[in-house]
Amino acid sequence: MNFIKKIFLDKADNEVHKQFVRFSKGRFANRAIARIKKGKKISIRTKPVSLSKSELINLYEKYKDIFLLLNLECGNCSLKCKQNLPKPGSGKQSEDEAEMKKVDFCKAVFEKDLSEEFIWEKKDFKEAEASHIFVIDELVVPKELENDYARARIEAKRKGKIIRELTIDGEKKIIEKGISV
Repeated sequence: MNFIKKIFLDKADNEVHKQFVRFSKGRFANRAIARIKKGKKISIRTKPVSLSKSELINLYEKYKDIFLLLNLECGNCSLKCKQNLPKPGSGKQSEDEAEMKKVDFCKAVFEKDLSEEFIWEKKDFKEAEASHIFVIDELVVPKELENDYARARIEAKRKGKIIRELTIDGEKKIIEKGISV
């Protein structure tokens, strides 16, 4: 389950926390964007080596505290990621909206419909886009880490909200959810 879905289903965990470690206080627009087109195949584009299943599991276990940017292919399915994480950005509203809305970090093509991982509000649609604004109002640092700035940044809980902007077959909807991750 992807981290945005976990938040909206009240199932946030340590994996969700890891997604926010890079963010300070502020407003970060156009985050976790997903564009989905359904046809004979389902195309999913998102803005975050040849391995066997066991090698991939071992790689994950060994490096689960960092981001793995992999390109994967299996039959008619594929997942392609850029090789550098996008920068969190300054969160300023003056940034070029067209550039911020670019959805080119990750592209996946599947025969099976996995779109519900990204758009769970409606099952039957032809085209959908979800974009999020992360509003981090407060960083809560555990008392014992107040003088250890490196660990405090990693361990601090981010409090605020996520604004989910949806467009499903041309219909727009905005949903807000408080967070403490």
